[in-house]
Amino acid sequence: MEVKAWASGNGTYGIRVGVSSRETFFDRQWKSVEIEIGGKNYEFPLSGGFWRKCPEIRSPVIRDWLTVHLLSELFGINNPASITNCHRESPLILSP
Repeated sequence: MEVKAWASGNGTYGIRVGVSSRETFFDRQWKSVEIEIGGKNYEFPLSGGFWRKCPEIRSPVIRDWLTVHLLSELFGINNPASITNCHRESPLILSP
C-alpha cells in the first residue's frame, strides 16, 4: 500500500494511509498497529479519528523517520512511501 507523508502544520507528523487503504488493509477491531521502521518494531495507536476523517498514523518516531528519509529530500510533504506486509500477524514495514 502506498502512504503519504502527513503534517498537521503545528509540528505533528505521520503517514496518511488514506480511506481506501484503511478500508482494505485495516480491521476496525484493531486498537493499534505494529509497524517496522528501520529494523525496529513500534506499536502505534489507531485513534477514533483514524476511522472517521483522519486516516493517519501519527508519532514522533514517524516524524523522525520522515525527516531522515523523505522531508530532507524535498521541502514538500507529499512524498510517497510504502507499507508492505499488510497482515495482522506480522508488523507492517515502512520504507521510502
